[in-house]
Amino acid sequence: MLTSAFTSFPGRASSILQKNAKVYGPKHALDIEKSSSCWNSDGTQENCQWFVVDFNRPVEPYQVNVQFQAGFSVETCTVALKTSENDAWEPVDELEFHDVHEIQTKNLREMKPCTALKLTLEDFTDFYGRVTIYRIEVWGKELVQG
Repeated sequence: MLTSAFTSFPGRASSILQKNAKVYGPKHALDIEKSSSCWNSDGTQENCQWFVVDFNRPVEPYQVNVQFQAGFSVETCTVALKTSENDAWEPVDELEFHDVHEIQTKNLREMKPCTALKLTLEDFTDFYGRVTIYRIEVWGKELVQG
């Protein structure tokens, strides 16, 4: 098992600012090479926004690092995992964030094999429910198939 950051995987999000995926799409939050690229939500979701990282293979995540734009962050986030045997999302942790621009590192309480990780973002600091994320890193172990 190798420990690594899972960042260059497909991402999906609940919304994209101005529906402009080329400029504001979820892939930009997973691109750690460009520090100025980011995912911007459109703020039309009333209660929450979500962000999914698809690993497309079994991994066991243990840490999530998130960098918000101050003023466009969230206070709480539910982490859910999808296993290859079950298509349902299984909540495994609730994380608390601060409204700052620095990368925030959060260790997951429960480590389970999964093929995707979902962050459900709630309690927006922006009055209109907009979220801007410059970086999402998921750290974990690659699981050997077979």
